[in-house]
Amino acid sequence: GFRADTHEQRPVAEACVNVGIDAIGSLLPGHGYRNEGTSYKMWSSIKYTDFLEGLRNDIKIARKQYEKVFIYGQSMGGALALTMAGEGLVDAVATTAPGIIKIPKVFLHFIRIFVFLFGKKMMKSGSTRKFYVSNYESVPLRAINAIIGLLPHSQKMVKKVTCPFLLIVSENDRMINPKKILKALPENVKKNAKIEWYNESGHVMTLDVNGKEICESIARFFKKQC
Repeated sequence: GFRADTHEQRPVAEACVNVGIDAIGSLLPGHGYRNEGTSYKMWSSIKYTDFLEGLRNDIKIARKQYEKVFIYGQSMGGALALTMAGEGLVDAVATTAPGIIKIPKVFLHFIRIFVFLFGKKMMKSGSTRKFYVSNYESVPLRAINAIIGLLPHSQKMVKKVTCPFLLIVSENDRMINPKKILKALPENVKKNAKIEWYNESGHVMTLDVNGKEICESIARFFKKQC
């Protein structure tokens, strides 16, 4: 997810390992820096294409060792995972609350202007979650440019998804409205997707109330594709 690290992915990875599937947690470009100066510099210049290239490299490495490669993504990571699936690079994709909602072009243009004017200011998370989440508490507002660029691109790529697809959403998600996610999915993709609802959990579902069930469901889904 945006600003997060592999802590969100670890429960999924562990569930996959428990059913006999090797797993790695991809640390996206820009993420994982401890030094505040380096972190600020990276987040100020990061592009969505950097994220895509990082994932392509991980998949390329995995392909050298494994016959089948699956990908899981949360929130922004879900949009990235679906983009990889749309490029035909993976054999199955699972997402929780993927960030593929449609935003009017006029509104995106307004956001770009706002970021251009105030991009150096820090954007804070303001989280009130009852569980631990490892992420950057604040990043420069300019980092939103990566999401703005990813949204329209991922919407184009999701139309090309033909591999098995597991979509997990929650009515209790206060970050991304699940109805908007379903609306953004092309009918042919939505028709072939396996959709599961876990309404007791919020946005970061792998760490929330239904986390164990969700992670085990993802692992079972991938196991069926082996």
